[in-house]
Amino acid sequence: MQGSVSHADDLASPARFDALDALREIAGQAGLSLTEPALAFAGSHPAITSTIIGPRTMQHLEDALSAADVSLGTDVLDAVDKVVPPGSDMPGVDHFLPYPALQPESRRRPESRPS
Repeated sequence: MQGSVSHADDLASPARFDALDALREIAGQAGLSLTEPALAFAGSHPAITSTIIGPRTMQHLEDALSAADVSLGTDVLDAVDKVVPPGSDMPGVDHFLPYPALQPESRRRPESRPS
């Protein structure tokens, strides 16, 4: 269809690459691999029961397991929230359906916090 944007184009948006670079920097400043805060962040949500979802290689499994004991401080969580605010997705991408566990009343942290 002419004028439409494919899902692959959404995933390759510059905003996503900018966010990935910012999140990689946050992880590095915390002395972590990118995987460790990603899994620790997801695991801190009360609706998440497991963050290991089918690693394909031993390296993937070891990387995921290294995040098992990672706990993110409020400084790291606040930095992540500045890159991707709670309850939002990257600009121009509308591919998630509303999910009750992601609604504001179910989130681990409120949408905005005083600085």
